[in-house]
Amino acid sequence: MNKKAGLPFRLDKSSSTSYTTQLVKALREAIRTGRYRPGDMLPSWEEMASGLGVSIRVPREAMRMLAAEGCVVSRPRIGTVVADSRHAELKEWNAPVLCVMHDVEQTSYAFNARTDAFHDKLAAKGYPVVRLAIPRKRSGGFDFKALDGMRRFRFSIVVNGCRHAEIKEYCKGFGVPMVCTWNLYEGAMSEMNNAISRFVNHCERKGVRRIMQLSFASPCAINVMPVLKSKGMDVSGWMIPPLEGMSRIEGIRNAAETAFSERLDKGRTWLPDLFFFTDDYLATGALMALTRAGVEIPEDVKVVTLANEGNVPCWRGKHCAAILNHPARFGEILADDVLGRLSGRPAANGASYAVCAEYVPGCTFP
Repeated sequence: MNKKAGLPFRLDKSSSTSYTTQLVKALREAIRTGRYRPGDMLPSWEEMASGLGVSIRVPREAMRMLAAEGCVVSRPRIGTVVADSRHAELKEWNAPVLCVMHDVEQTSYAFNARTDAFHDKLAAKGYPVVRLAIPRKRSGGFDFKALDGMRRFRFSIVVNGCRHAEIKEYCKGFGVPMVCTWNLYEGAMSEMNNAISRFVNHCERKGVRRIMQLSFASPCAINVMPVLKSKGMDVSGWMIPPLEGMSRIEGIRNAAETAFSERLDKGRTWLPDLFFFTDDYLATGALMALTRAGVEIPEDVKVVTLANEGNVPCWRGKHCAAILNHPARFGEILADDVLGRLSGRPAANGASYAVCAEYVPGCTFP
């Protein structure tokens, strides 16, 4: 039976969970409850992308993950259909993957998207993931009590997200292969630098001379000021600390909205040719203030932001220009790397992760 007409679910675009993960879970539930029965043809990638308002990559990756679980089957010239079993049951689970990180790593959209994609892909292959945070001692160094408690368990591999040599050496004590994610970020950062170069070249072609970089922390991880200055441009910085007493996201967004509103009330002579935001929530708050003040974009000022796929701020219903991160893609590539090592394949190098960033022009800087 063809059940293409209408989608029995929606995506929560305010959620920190990635669109791909939400769609996978929604389709699993639709299959489990009988909305889609064995043999039913599912909506095409294009229909799902259009109906949910996302890129075609989201349903494509979701279908690939469900196919790996055995929930759906792709049939040439027909489409994707629900498999005979309503939900795949792995007959055997492998020893889990241990992920080690700092306890100070803040939850964010990018972090959740990366870890969700990583966990889902490994779980589909029968590898549960155990996540462990390593706290610092007040006296200095790290507290390894929690990690010591894990030594009685058998793990398939250790994924170390900490760059400190002390933690790396401690993880070696598990006697299993180890992946150090900081080494793999080199390829992603190399592509990030390429994306920044493409943004700077775009500024030169469009005659942009006065640029202001906005951030909520100093120093920020992504800083375009040095390369812009090297091109002879007039570059300034403005740091807007998050407001306290609210969630991190609300604190960043509301701080930008308040700061811009107060400054715009005093006039517009300070407006540069272009704002570059180092955070998508910072850009969202500023755009709200600019809209209320009647500032036209890109006529009065152009806007570019660092953003994560699925969380790009919009201006009048269209995506802003952005240096775009792909956190879910990074998580999937990391999971592929882990699965490859467990299968005896050579470790990936940083270049494999270079697909995780790009510069994407948008309506705020066409």
